[in-house]
Amino acid sequence: MDATPVVIAKIGRPFGIAGWVHLHSYSEPIEQVVQYKELYLQQNNLWTLVKVEAWRRKNAGLVVKLDLSQDRNSAQLLTGSLMGTSAAHLPQLQADQFYWHDLEQLKVIDSEGVLIGEVSHLYNQGASDVMVVESIEHRQLHIPFVMGETIKQVDLLEKMISIDWDIDNNLIKTK
Repeated sequence: MDATPVVIAKIGRPFGIAGWVHLHSYSEPIEQVVQYKELYLQQNNLWTLVKVEAWRRKNAGLVVKLDLSQDRNSAQLLTGSLMGTSAAHLPQLQADQFYWHDLEQLKVIDSEGVLIGEVSHLYNQGASDVMVVESIEHRQLHIPFVMGETIKQVDLLEKMISIDWDIDNNLIKTK
């Protein structure tokens, strides 16, 4: 693989004794993660090609049987590993949709064009996605990622996100 894979899931705890593991999918729908042509698993900062031998829904998530795990002990060694695929295998998105990895490291400005900081990462908190911005004051700002509301514009070419958010009333975690 030429480029670093795009992370699409994380391996959870073992499920049963036959090498199955819980899989925390970052894809929508969550089953999409097992449909990609090439999947890689990151262990010790190395990406290894992996094959999903079987999978099924389990409550609100997934459990999978990977070719790298034959029993509970080998499945336990995979816990916490990241799963990825080539960006070339990701589906095309609509104009107002973005992959999280495309937003990371973008500059964030307020409605007056003042630099706020840089996108560190995103996460889903249920009601919406949240963008974590490392501010120029070295604080973490957690800003709801809602297009047309808090997010006014995303310009991937300029590597810039314009927001309309009251920074002073944000729940801020100081480093």
